Amino acid sequence: MFFAFDEVPDSYDYNNPNAACHPSGYTTHPGSPYHQQNQPPPSDTGSPSSDVVMIKIDTPSPLRDDQQRYPKEIGKTLLALVFLALNFFLATVSLSLVHDRVPDRDTHEPLPDAFLDRVQAQDWALDVSEILIMVVVNSCVLLITFHKHRFIVMRRVFLLLSVLYMMRSVTMYVTVLPVSSRTYYCSPKSNASSAGVIVKRAFQLISGMGLSINGKQIYCGDYIYSGHTVTLVLGYLVISEYSPKRFWPIHWIYWMASLTGVVMVLVAHGHYTVDVLIAYYATTRLFWTYHTLANNSLLLKQNGNNYIGREWWYFGFRYFERNVRGPIPLQYDCPLSLPASWTKKSPKLPGREITEQLIRKKAEHNELIIGTLEELSLHQEDIERIEHVGRWCRDLKILLLQSNLIPRLENLNRLKKLEYLNVAINNIERIENLEALEALRKLDLTLNFVGELTSVESLRGNYSLRELFLTGNPCTDFPGYREYVITVLPQLEHLDGKEITRSERLRAAREFSSLRERIVQLEALHKIERDEQRVRVQQSIAEQEACVSELPDDDERKASEFWQQKSEHCPETRIQMAKFSRRAKDRSSKETDGPGEKKRKRRLFADCGRPYSLNEPRLDFEFRDEPDRFELDLHLYKYLDTSLIAVDAQPNYVRVTVKGKIFQLALKQDIQTDRSTCQRSETTGHMLIVMPKLNPERIVKPSTVKETAATRTGAGLTGTVDIRNICNASNNSANPTRMSEDEVPDLI
Repeated sequence: MFFAFDEVPDSYDYNNPNAACHPSGYTTHPGSPYHQQNQPPPSDTGSPSSDVVMIKIDTPSPLRDDQQRYPKEIGKTLLALVFLALNFFLATVSLSLVHDRVPDRDTHEPLPDAFLDRVQAQDWALDVSEILIMVVVNSCVLLITFHKHRFIVMRRVFLLLSVLYMMRSVTMYVTVLPVSSRTYYCSPKSNASSAGVIVKRAFQLISGMGLSINGKQIYCGDYIYSGHTVTLVLGYLVISEYSPKRFWPIHWIYWMASLTGVVMVLVAHGHYTVDVLIAYYATTRLFWTYHTLANNSLLLKQNGNNYIGREWWYFGFRYFERNVRGPIPLQYDCPLSLPASWTKKSPKLPGREITEQLIRKKAEHNELIIGTLEELSLHQEDIERIEHVGRWCRDLKILLLQSNLIPRLENLNRLKKLEYLNVAINNIERIENLEALEALRKLDLTLNFVGELTSVESLRGNYSLRELFLTGNPCTDFPGYREYVITVLPQLEHLDGKEITRSERLRAAREFSSLRERIVQLEALHKIERDEQRVRVQQSIAEQEACVSELPDDDERKASEFWQQKSEHCPETRIQMAKFSRRAKDRSSKETDGPGEKKRKRRLFADCGRPYSLNEPRLDFEFRDEPDRFELDLHLYKYLDTSLIAVDAQPNYVRVTVKGKIFQLALKQDIQTDRSTCQRSETTGHMLIVMPKLNPERIVKPSTVKETAATRTGAGLTGTVDIRNICNASNNSANPTRMSEDEVPDLI
């Protein structure tokens, strides 16, 4: 079953073989080898075939990064600030008008109030409330300033305040209540309130930010509803919403501060109790409703089922929030650039770069030539970044990068012939930068941290992709994960090792629109959890390092503390595990080669220069001494990389170094080093070293003498030897004493 994402005409003739986009033949796309050369064979599975159903599916482009998911949109923030200024000015104008309409305090007593009637007015309590307001507001300003998405938060706060002040300017004007306090000073009324007087009062109120502690608020009548309560409640809500949840003690402190400030307003008789209740209700309902809409993109659509969309301020919400995707992650940074020395991070210990030496070492099967390399295995190398491979090995067809520390897919755009990419067991969190891999047929992302499922949409242009593995990633836990992937990637034949059927594609395509909306919501929630997890893990690492900071790096207690503690499954933990593993490895090497310990010297030669024979790697071997050569059959490990072996043949010895350990064999005869050969078996892994001798031994075969008849018939000796005269002659020359008769042997 093949689903196309291109536009299809409204009237489509499926029986016309010449129709555009007809299933019997793909439309020719210039420069697309998939459409021009790779015609799909017939199949009963979900692969592209001659029996094709074209379904038009509108899918938004995949979400890329934080800049697109959470755009700053500074212009909208400034516009929200202008709205806030206008509504705040409108509220001050409303108070300036209401001041002259307030009933006379001498003739009108305060209205009956359940709280005010039982508590005596305390003027100092209003100052306490306004001091708490300044503390809460400044804390909010500090929090928003250091929030990573500060412009979005500011935009929301400005918009909420502007709506609240707009409603307050209306409610205080339409219903004027008597002054609730008998001791609060009110400025004298003006008999003729001209426009100039009203504007003057408004600017005086603005200069004092509506507070009476600075002597600027001397006008009465702003009762329904309480501006002090609005500020205190909104400040607490902002702090609790945009600060980490683990800071719950701070949340409780600001909750107590806000509650105390509200109570102090009532103790000072600055407002009626109903003013406080209305302010609390209006602020909390508006804040929670707004953030419910903002955190659920499904509610951005104004339809018959979304009754919240009937709010009078909903059109403004859609304008300001239409580009924000989901809840804002709790991330923080400094708004100003700091000196590099302040932000310089210590180099990561376990990291390893992809170097030419490393690639050439892995190219021993290709005679160490990397330009024509078609298969490259760089697994378990603690690599932290993909680089140089695309420039040095453009003919690669298979690239294995599993079990490393790679956080991102990058620098692979030049591998046009790559068919299989394995990046399993890494730290990858999104799929990206693979669009240029035209020949990619199999992609393995098993056991990574891919939580952004919509990033799969970036693979729609990889027309040759047939197999995709995402097992063990967070995105596989999303409801509808499989249906979403097989709909977005119609070219897939297998997902997570399971074949995709045609009926499965049809069922998934029916609910794709709503399914993608749910996936986007789940992505946003996962991103928030991931951000909190990142901060939590970093804090845990910092606390652990602080506990063992006094211990040296090579102290075993530091590593023991790390391995015994519980840790979360995340990229930061994998990096820490690699770091401690590398430290343990370095520590063991230091203990072996440390200056404090007396290292046993390896002696390869005697004092006279004669080579010793030794077998450090403890390998089995067979040595054969032939008349013209020596043969050494060394039983190496079958799967040992040949690049870890070095052979050195000298006239009187042969040396084989296996992973730093020496096998040396002394030879009793000199050999011809220039004619010596070394071969290794691909089946057993054994190494055969043939060393021709410099002076080969000559083997003379004895000649066979045929006996004649005369020889066979002859009997006895043909001559005699006078042994006495011979012995006496030799003794006379050496010793004048004559040999006795008994010393003379018998005749031969």
